[in-house]
Amino acid sequence: MHRPSRRHLTLAAATVVTAAAVAATTSAGAVDGAGQARSAIKGGTAKNVVLLIGDGMGDSEMTLAGP
Repeated sequence: MHRPSRRHLTLAAATVVTAAAVAATTSAGAVDGAGQARSAIKGGTAKNVVLLIGDGMGDSEMTLAGP
């Protein structure tokens, strides 16, 4: 098994910090999450973009989504 690179460790740490910040603001009752997200990434540039495409939505997924 190979050792994770410094870049991967940095990305993992950033992900954990971001998740903690989101959890803290959510539990604190933040109303404008979109505004906070915009201010957090203002001036940043995307290095990688992941596009997730869902294929097919069956009866069980539609029921789960509900009204």
